[in-house]
Amino acid sequence: MQREIEPYSFGKRAKSYARHAGVQQRIAARLLQECAPQCCARMVDLGCGQGSVLNALPFFEIHVGEFIGVDRALEMLQEHPRACARVDRVRLICQDFETWETLPCSLLVSASALQWARDLDGLCAKLARACTHIALAIHTRASLQEVHTFLGTNSPLRGCEEVLDILKARFEGFEKRLWVERFQQIFDGRAPFLAQLKYAGLLGGGLDFKRAKALRFQAPYESLSYEVVFLVGHLQKGLA
Repeated sequence: MQREIEPYSFGKRAKSYARHAGVQQRIAARLLQECAPQCCARMVDLGCGQGSVLNALPFFEIHVGEFIGVDRALEMLQEHPRACARVDRVRLICQDFETWETLPCSLLVSASALQWARDLDGLCAKLARACTHIALAIHTRASLQEVHTFLGTNSPLRGCEEVLDILKARFEGFEKRLWVERFQQIFDGRAPFLAQLKYAGLLGGGLDFKRAKALRFQAPYESLSYEVVFLVGHLQKGLA
């Protein structure tokens, strides 16, 4: 059954997002670490944002002919780099990655974006037909769970087992690795803690006045945790 998830809009936060995207950058680097070394004619980055994946490429032995970044927020794409070492051409497309007609590619990457897919199962089925190599990192509802516990709210994201089941089924024809990792951020004050929540977007929509006030003045702020499902794989020989 299709899952209704309201995608978080990062457009109005584009100018400040990069300063608070440390975890997203770590996740992108972890994903590319598992892909390297590699040469690919075309690489697609779904939910590319300000360019965490492209910015990380020079640190890994991944050579790309054409890099295509897709994101629904024009303001984020305006902050995305237009060139990169080891990449011959960079092309950016402003569109919802679920409605975009995915181009065939050697490597399809998405780091910290697909958790917002309304129909993750249908999207993964489409991606499996479009690529020969895949690398995905998807947040689960255990991300920021300490904040949801404090507020008494439910995460808008899917559970870990649901994400794993979808990826196993839709990438059945791939030789793949599936695993779960947890990341943590430590804060030395309430201001950077609140800024991270504001710009990371994983809490989903807005809070009512009572919860927003409690979060601002009463929530513990020492750390935030994130749970991410990783998938890295390639199409089995004979199926390409």
